[in-house]
Amino acid sequence: MTGNRQENDMGQNPPRLAKKLLGLFASSTEKQTISGDLEEYYHEIRREHGAGRASRAYWSQALSASLYLAFNSFIWSITMLRSYLILALRKLKKDKVYSIINISGLAIGLACSFLIAMWVIDETSYDRYQPDADRIYRVKILRGEEERVQVATPVLLAEALETDLADVTDAALVYSINRKLSVQCGEKFFLEERSIISDNNFFDIFDVEFLKGSSASALNRPQTVVLSESIARKYFGNKDPIGRSIGISTIGKDYEVTGVFRDCPGKSHLQYNMIFNYDWGSSGWGSNSVMTYVKLVEGSSPVALNPLMAAFVEKNYGDHIMKSYGVDISRIMESPEKRFRLDFQPLTSIHLDSRVNDDLPGSGDITYVYIFSLVAFLILLVACVNFINLSTARAGKRAKEVGVRKVVGAGRNMLVRQFLLESILSSGLSFVLSACLIYFVLPGFNGLVGKAMSSSEVFSPLNLAALFIVSIVSGLIAGTYPAFYLSSFKPAEAIKSGMARGTFRSRTRDGLVIFQYTVATVILLSAFVIYSQSKYLTSARLGFDKDRVLVVHRARLLGDRLDAFIQELGRIPGVMAVSNSNTLPGRHFDDNRYTLEGAASDDENYIYTVDSDSRFAEVFGVNMSRGRFFSDDIESDKSSAVVINETAAEMLGLEDPVGKRFLKDFYGPYQGEFVTIIGVLEDFNFYSLHHKIGPLMVRYLGARPGYFVSLRLGETDPAAVVNSVRKAWNNFGDEGIFEYSFLNDDFDALYKNEMNTGRIMLTFFVLSIVIACLGLYGLVSFSAEQRTKEIGIRKVLGASTGDILVLLSRRITWLVLVANIIACPLAWMIMDRWLENFAYRASLSLWMPLLSVSVGLALALVTVSHRAIAAAIANPIKNIRYE
Repeated sequence: MTGNRQENDMGQNPPRLAKKLLGLFASSTEKQTISGDLEEYYHEIRREHGAGRASRAYWSQALSASLYLAFNSFIWSITMLRSYLILALRKLKKDKVYSIINISGLAIGLACSFLIAMWVIDETSYDRYQPDADRIYRVKILRGEEERVQVATPVLLAEALETDLADVTDAALVYSINRKLSVQCGEKFFLEERSIISDNNFFDIFDVEFLKGSSASALNRPQTVVLSESIARKYFGNKDPIGRSIGISTIGKDYEVTGVFRDCPGKSHLQYNMIFNYDWGSSGWGSNSVMTYVKLVEGSSPVALNPLMAAFVEKNYGDHIMKSYGVDISRIMESPEKRFRLDFQPLTSIHLDSRVNDDLPGSGDITYVYIFSLVAFLILLVACVNFINLSTARAGKRAKEVGVRKVVGAGRNMLVRQFLLESILSSGLSFVLSACLIYFVLPGFNGLVGKAMSSSEVFSPLNLAALFIVSIVSGLIAGTYPAFYLSSFKPAEAIKSGMARGTFRSRTRDGLVIFQYTVATVILLSAFVIYSQSKYLTSARLGFDKDRVLVVHRARLLGDRLDAFIQELGRIPGVMAVSNSNTLPGRHFDDNRYTLEGAASDDENYIYTVDSDSRFAEVFGVNMSRGRFFSDDIESDKSSAVVINETAAEMLGLEDPVGKRFLKDFYGPYQGEFVTIIGVLEDFNFYSLHHKIGPLMVRYLGARPGYFVSLRLGETDPAAVVNSVRKAWNNFGDEGIFEYSFLNDDFDALYKNEMNTGRIMLTFFVLSIVIACLGLYGLVSFSAEQRTKEIGIRKVLGASTGDILVLLSRRITWLVLVANIIACPLAWMIMDRWLENFAYRASLSLWMPLLSVSVGLALALVTVSHRAIAAAIANPIKNIRYE
């Protein structure tokens, strides 16, 4: 009974879902009228034909009415949109100057932020092209309490990890040759960079597309090499390179080409044009010379492996520690200074990890990614704030328009839609202008940041869509406040006064200007600090003379002819001294372990080493603190003498180091023998100023020639000396592979990131200050328009142009000063944190904030003076009668 009653009740009324459908498209008045008519129709059908037919008829009529209303609504929307669009275009055309300023300001902010975003995306996308990038890791060694990072690992490590840890599926050794190789192909010689040494395991971890040959067997035997597609074409043209040989002069061996692979992507931390297989020979767990990469099983992570690593280290390093020092490894691990552990570094984080001192060249820095990301956001925010300022500055002239439109029936929602459409139209034009700006400045931006982003890459459909969305959203966000501000005017007051009063509070407006100038001042002061640090890095006293030192590379290729070559160089006019060494200041120094005579066997000391001849100190202008440097006339200097620096003497606790002896634990001509300290060098920065001066030992070069020949030049023409050295090289070596550099240029390259960052920050400052000045122009315009009658009265009463200028500029001056008061300590704190990355840093001088305040204030006054002077010199009678 209950169910039948409910069914009857339901049948007495039209279907609720159909009524709801009707309500989607009908206004309240339309809904009431149409619903009443349809209900009468429903009951009439129901009385004659029953509830079922009545419901179907009602549904049919409701659908027809809904479609009709929807079509009418669509036509009305198109009409209103057209009306809004015409009004918006008329407004842009009427206020041409302000429209251009508004659109260009937002376009500059969009273009700048987009380019920075592209740089950030480029920096953070390294190695992500690898299919199993989330499973690939590089092994690193963390040493001491500070956990200093080292990526050079033993040759034995890869096999041990693959054997002992079930989660490690593959492991490979990689040695990056961080210098140019001299390659002979037939009768031609080439200089090649980006070469690595590995074996077939490399292809089990990294995805390398082979065009010829097989990745399964290409490097399964020594003295084989695989070439990139471009290198193979360069050497062999269209001929098949498989089975042919190339000679490596540096190594003195021929290598058989067994494969050709597609060129290595640019966004890889590991760059290679050639991959060699090399016989690693026998080395122990104390030899750290290669990088080790591993691939973990699906679902595993370093977190799962960390508990196993202590036992792994004890098992594999224990015998080495006991054999070398006669102590249990636990004693080493208990010592805070000597303990170490193995960790796994994700592949995708390698490029931006700046903590690794012996990492690959071309690495980035995550700090700069954070800094530039913040700058991009702030510049876009400044552009939006500028948009708001300019929109509200012009709002006063639209008060009567808003009042009249409200009187004739326009609702607030209608006005909000119109003003938002104007903002969207402006932001859409800003999108077009920003895209044009990006296209034209992209080459310069690439040069500024050291990238090679192409137009096709930057203007991909996805990137363009992102820029368009950001443009429209920025326009909406920036236009929301002006839209609601303009639509809130009261009709009577707006029509009467023609201006909006009290709605857009001066406090809010001032806060926006302060924010703009705070951002600009922080960027400017940061640029000053970065520039000062860059100048300090390139001009600081390093403890040696890097100027007028010419360096000839790959001298080892000359072999037995090297001594004659050096003698020939010494006879060139303008050459004061010539030295041969295996490394140079600013380049990589091996660190080896030494034990002082009489010390415990496990009391080893890590000391950086350089092998050189007797003229090293003379060529580089390094002074002796105690003792003497090597002499070619003393035979013992060539076999058992070393020179250390002051830091090494201090580390060893030696007040009088001369005469003390070392037992060298590993490598070199002194293995198992004592060497005697014959002199102490004054400390000099043999690495960049990012790092403190470390302990250094200089050993006599011995029978094996060094890689570099360095020439100290006098007051002579460097170009003439270079030509003479080139001729000498061609007489003793192979033509076409002569390579040289100047030491000061090599050292300056160490600070490339800092120099680029300084230039980028200065560029950002210019852009941000331009946008901020546009905002100030809008603010002064707003103030001048609101005070038009006041200015006229003051002029009539005798006020001068200067008085009016001060009147309109005084508040701006205070706003800029407040912005600087906020910005200076903020920038100071940020830059002080940034300077912690350097062992040696420039002092933060008082002139930096004073100059930034002066520059910011001067630019602000120049910006506002034009508008203020125009208002001050206007006819006072017209000002009083302007309404």
